[in-house]
Amino acid sequence: AAMSLSYNSLDDSTGIFGDHMHGFYSDRIIDNQDGTYTWIEQSGSRSIFRDNGDGVLRNVKGHSLYLTEEGYQVGIQGGGFTFDHQGRLTMRKRSSISERYSQTVHYTDDGLISYVYGDAGNEYLIFEYYPYEKAEDARVKKLTRYANGYSDETKELLSICEFTYEGSNLSRISVEDFKNPIASEEHSLQYDADTGALISIDDVEFTY
Repeated sequence: AAMSLSYNSLDDSTGIFGDHMHGFYSDRIIDNQDGTYTWIEQSGSRSIFRDNGDGVLRNVKGHSLYLTEEGYQVGIQGGGFTFDHQGRLTMRKRSSISERYSQTVHYTDDGLISYVYGDAGNEYLIFEYYPYEKAEDARVKKLTRYANGYSDETKELLSICEFTYEGSNLSRISVEDFKNPIASEEHSLQYDADTGALISIDDVEFTY
């Protein structure tokens, strides 16, 4: 149950990792109430599923969306995604010759990701948040990754990733890797004071 982040300057939404920042489990489906559905992917990119006359909902990439009793399913080559009726991601599956796994996403009562379970390695990714008054204002403080289950007798601490914010922007990421200490790392993010756009990571500058 590994984690990665994507920054999309064209997406104006704010999530649990701050403005424009999307996590690996942030995919969601939106019912547009007109027979079409929007898939917001982990990168922040959007595509619309519509019926082009053959009774199947497809997007421009050729992926199919199915309405189920539990919510929605998106089929892609070598895997798929499952969403609940609120459009929240509940499962990612990968089934190919080179890899086969599933990851289930669990939520708190107020709709925030609580943890992700991956059957490959019996891994758990635990989400912790800074104090918040409303769920939409919540920001991830720490991600802790365990292998071999989550009981005190068996669990193995793999890594801890901590996040710092300036306002609504993610400003620092610190990763401590206990399995491979040489992979531990720290990154700082800088933003334009006028536009709020991300302009550098570790002093490596970007242009738009």
